[in-house]
Amino acid sequence: MRWAAAELAKDLSKRPSAEQLQDKNILKVHPCGLSAALVHAAAVLERERRRDTVGRKIETRPSAEELQCRNVLKAPLSVSAPLIDAASKLERQRTRDSLAHSIKRRPAAEELQSRNVLKAPLCVSAPLIDAVARLNKQFAIDVVAKSLGSRPAAEELEERGILRSESEWVIV
Repeated sequence: MRWAAAELAKDLSKRPSAEQLQDKNILKVHPCGLSAALVHAAAVLERERRRDTVGRKIETRPSAEELQCRNVLKAPLSVSAPLIDAASKLERQRTRDSLAHSIKRRPAAEELQSRNVLKAPLCVSAPLIDAVARLNKQFAIDVVAKSLGSRPAAEELEERGILRSESEWVIV
């Protein structure tokens, strides 16, 4: 009997502590101090809740056709993913090549300025160019309005002999 007690004590000394079992996620303890049976029941309920949530989401997910219409799926499900990936890479490369070709053919900035396509050097920001254009336009409007406001009336021009009266107009 002493031998069995010694063996039991030896085995119990090798046994990991409760903290070690908790760290390895073998022994589960609830923060509120619930019993192991309640913690297990809570874990089972949580798994069922997650399974139900996933089930609802799967039921309400859009079909493959809807995903294709929204460009989420690139091709039908019958086409393999590596083939879709290769086609997508080829399309991107074709676009890249087309852009590179277009950039090589485009005229220089100086030529675009000479044709009045670019209004200012590239170092000037576009909003600044637009603001200057609006100010120039408003300045021209103001100059014309001021000139029209200070011009003499038609009667004064007739008196000075610059303008003929309506009775002297020749109708052609």
